[in-house]
Amino acid sequence: MLKMLAKPAYSEHFNLVAAIVSMQSPLKDKPVSHETGLDTSLLFSANLSKYLDHPNLIDVIIDCSLPESSMHTLELAKLSNKKVVLCVTGFNPEQLDNIAKAAQTLPLVVAPNTSIGMNLTHVISKWIAEKVPLGTDIQILETHHIHKKDAPSGAARQLANGVHQAGKLRQLDYPTITSMRQGETVGEHTLFFNFEGEQIQLTHKAFDRSIFALGAISAATWLNQITQPGFYTMEDVMLLNAK
Repeated sequence: MLKMLAKPAYSEHFNLVAAIVSMQSPLKDKPVSHETGLDTSLLFSANLSKYLDHPNLIDVIIDCSLPESSMHTLELAKLSNKKVVLCVTGFNPEQLDNIAKAAQTLPLVVAPNTSIGMNLTHVISKWIAEKVPLGTDIQILETHHIHKKDAPSGAARQLANGVHQAGKLRQLDYPTITSMRQGETVGEHTLFFNFEGEQIQLTHKAFDRSIFALGAISAATWLNQITQPGFYTMEDVMLLNAK
């Protein structure tokens, strides 16, 4: 996703000042231009700290790595008082607790899935959960490519948590999540609301990974205007929580 992020970030609205990879990445020390076609002299770097040493260089960090490295990014962000968009899945409870604590002092957007359609699906699914008959059974089927490390996906867990919370008055059990890993599937999530004699299916399909990069850039744009610390989500970014 890093290479996809670079292109929309390098536009009239943004100044791409660093492209960070892991120490083990084959991109380390290679020109960003060679991988993206952008007219820039930047090199991929494994040293975020050196960029954060310049207090006015970075406004927002977009992290789309893995949970362990995200925690390191978050620690550096706290030390330098930088805003962060976390586009990462698979956080364990301790890591989520650390993120919540960081949000007490930093503006953070935590987005397991940054696609516009997926987040609209999340809102719609919660609305349905508030309306279905008592005791409705909910199933979630999520399918991703074989390289995805976490299962169920962060987006599936977000969907499950959302409908479970919204459906408490309807006596809904926590949704059952089934995960499939096949081929190069970008991402598919289907919710099944099962009640007597009927079923509602709500499906979102992602066909191109660039949608996640565009969503992350939207989140960074929104977050750059935020001054209050907090644990924000894509629903805040998309103004879906506005009354």
